[in-house]
Amino acid sequence: MDCGCGTEKIHAVHVYLEQHFPDYVLHDLHAPTQLTQAGLPTPHAEHHVVSIGQEGVLTYYAVLRRDFLEDSVEEIEEYLRRSKFAEMVRAKRIAIAYKDGASAL
Repeated sequence: MDCGCGTEKIHAVHVYLEQHFPDYVLHDLHAPTQLTQAGLPTPHAEHHVVSIGQEGVLTYYAVLRRDFLEDSVEEIEEYLRRSKFAEMVRAKRIAIAYKDGASAL
């Protein structure tokens, strides 16, 4: 998915989530909005969602806000490990990562 969220950053999140949800399938989604640059619309999103699904199990969702994705790959990887983000996703089904922390929905 070429959504402008940063392929290497989304890949880092996938690697992390795959370690914690080994038998699940990950999918990327979001509803992009349009910004205008030089009079032309460009894709833009306030958040990126990774759905974590498995047959017969309710889907989990990791919501990555745009400000979270502005950090470097290394900062994102460190944040995910330090915050135990996957545990929050598993416990609450939907968790949101943002620049200054995380919360469950």
